[in-house]
Amino acid sequence: MQKKFFTLVEILTVVILISILAALGFGGYYFGVVRYAKKAKAKHNISLIVEAEKIYHSEYNNYESNLNNLKNQTGVDFVINDGDWSYSVSGDTIVATNTNTTVKYNLTSGKFE
Repeated sequence: MQKKFFTLVEILTVVILISILAALGFGGYYFGVVRYAKKAKAKHNISLIVEAEKIYHSEYNNYESNLNNLKNQTGVDFVINDGDWSYSVSGDTIVATNTNTTVKYNLTSGKFE
C-alpha cells in the first residue's frame, strides 16, 4: 500500500503562488485606498474654499481668484498647497491638482465635475 502525501516541492509551490497572489491583491487594494483618501482630502479642502468663496461672493458679487486674498478677507482657514494637492480658482471653478489627478468643483452649479 502506498501512502499519498504531497511532496515538499508541491507544498512550497502552492505557498509561493498564494503569497504572490495575496501580495498583488493587497497592493492593489492599498493603493486604491490611498488614492481614495487623497481625493477625499482634496474634496474636503475644496469645500472649505467653497465656503470662503460664498462669503466673498455675498460681499463683492464675484469670485476671488487669488486664494491668499480669499483666505485673508474671509477668515476661512484652508490650505492652498498641502503637499499632495495644489489648489486654484479659475473663474467659477475651483481646481485641485496633483501629479496624477485633477478634482474640479463648479461654483455656479455647485457640483464636482
